[in-house]
Amino acid sequence: MQSIYFHIISGIFSAIIGWNLSQLFWLDIGKLLNQEKSTFDTISLPPEIIVLPIIAASIAVGMVVTEILVSNPTKHRLNLREIFFINPARNKAQTLPHFWLAVLCGLGAGLISALLAWSLYSTNLSGQLVRVICWVIVGLSVGLAEGLSWRSRSMEGETQRANQRLFKSIVLGVVAGLIAALIVEGVRPQLKTSGLGGYEDVISFSILGAALGLGLSLAVAPSYAVALRAGAGFEMTAEMEEKCEMEKHFLEDDPDLPRIKKVDRLKLLTEDDPSTPLEENLSIQLPYHTKKQEPIMIGGYTDVDIYLPGIPNRCASLSVNNRVVEIQCLATGKVQINRTLMKERQRKSLRHGQIITLLRKDNPDKYYCFCFYDTLYDPQS
Repeated sequence: MQSIYFHIISGIFSAIIGWNLSQLFWLDIGKLLNQEKSTFDTISLPPEIIVLPIIAASIAVGMVVTEILVSNPTKHRLNLREIFFINPARNKAQTLPHFWLAVLCGLGAGLISALLAWSLYSTNLSGQLVRVICWVIVGLSVGLAEGLSWRSRSMEGETQRANQRLFKSIVLGVVAGLIAALIVEGVRPQLKTSGLGGYEDVISFSILGAALGLGLSLAVAPSYAVALRAGAGFEMTAEMEEKCEMEKHFLEDDPDLPRIKKVDRLKLLTEDDPSTPLEENLSIQLPYHTKKQEPIMIGGYTDVDIYLPGIPNRCASLSVNNRVVEIQCLATGKVQINRTLMKERQRKSLRHGQIITLLRKDNPDKYYCFCFYDTLYDPQS
């Protein structure tokens, strides 16, 4: 549900920001064309030429940025690099940063819809139908921008699932634009006659932004079950890389490499070999349910589900019931949730994006961090 709220709020604010930017541009162009006169009525160009491209670009940027932030809520610097810079490590074919990809998709589709509206207004089509057509094109562009952005940064970007995801984003964007247009055409007359007269445009575009936010939140629905993503403390050192190049049977017995021990209960997403050592950004998919007497055990002993060298033999346990996960601290002073130390035997329900820190007993300055996801969008986003 949090993802839905974030997308809706982002859509509304993006639409409002786009509307205000379009008014600034429109006023400047009006003054330029009319010798310092800013009255809209004296401008021969239709307002859609400025308004639609800017609003479409603004909403597209808002949706792309929101999807990136929701997919990876703990690494803010990484998110900023993902938004504004090209990351060839993820996709060598990427040619534009996600920000500019969204801007160009929005501007291009917005300009097409504006030119289409300009030509259709001279026909017998009603103004309501023309606006519906334009908003459908805007919705298509926003869905296209979000889908292309996800495809270019996802580890699954070259799979069939990426094509399905892109198609889903476009379809939901079109549907959201159509529904928003129909709603606005129904309430716009009431807005003009009510005390909100004069604000009907910004309210209308806010409805469009909210509809696109809701629609695309469905497109980016979680693809995997609850999971733990390895973070700080799991960095692959040169020594570990050398060991990982050795024989598989050696890795399975190596006490210095963190790994999954009970491969029948847990698995690494994106890794075919269950004995692959845990390293930063790898995600462990948790089961949908654990029995009361058989929680997932994390510790530094061989008879555990997740083995982490250096921590207490039985450090923490996880009980899972669908997406509700409860952690129990089993070692005094060794388990933190968002840097808050847990007491021994204390239980706490985990929330999406919380950081689980497991402190090592052999070195108090070293630790392992997991990020808990109850809605995992991309296993290595």
